[in-house]
Amino acid sequence: MAAQNDIYLDQGADWSQGIIYANGSGPVNITGYTFECQIRTSSVSTGGVIAASPSVDISDAANGAFTVQLTSEQTWSIPMAGKTGNDKFPTYVYDLFIISPTGQRTKLLYGNVFVSPGVSE
Repeated sequence: MAAQNDIYLDQGADWSQGIIYANGSGPVNITGYTFECQIRTSSVSTGGVIAASPSVDISDAANGAFTVQLTSEQTWSIPMAGKTGNDKFPTYVYDLFIISPTGQRTKLLYGNVFVSPGVSE
């Protein structure tokens, strides 16, 4: 079962989050695995439009380590017209899938994405 993890972004700033994929026995070797991650205005089932597609870089495959990241250009291009959450920042949704070399898709993370508006260019 996927874990919920909300993300807080500053529009116009680089963002990254290091993650270790592990199970009850410890880190999982992710050699040959790929990832898919999208930030959307809402879920696909409700017609959500892609606001950004973070890249995922494997940093230590044998120990399940990878980094999810967005460049400053990507965060700057996220529209500020999304629905607002409790903190009044535009709110989006995301999920992160890992795909095994045999094609098995597993959802690792999902949650809300809160975007703090940028001021400086």
